[in-house]
Amino acid sequence: MSKLVTPMDFALAGLGLWRRQAQTVAITGLRMSGVASSWMMAPSDAMEAVSEAQVEFALATKKASLAMLDAAHGDRQ
Repeated sequence: MSKLVTPMDFALAGLGLWRRQAQTVAITGLRMSGVASSWMMAPSDAMEAVSEAQVEFALATKKASLAMLDAAHGDRQ
């Protein structure tokens, strides 16, 4: 028997997702500071921050949101 999903489950899942996104934004901000030469970082990290990290952040956010929706929808079937 599957557990019933409550509004609190959605709130806690959303809070956890928000926390992970806030951490990612903070790290991205530090890396961008490095690109602007106000934070020490390796040149390879600067290129990664500009070229790859933004795309990966968007994909991770999309996958997390879809997983939450799938989990919520799966319990109703």
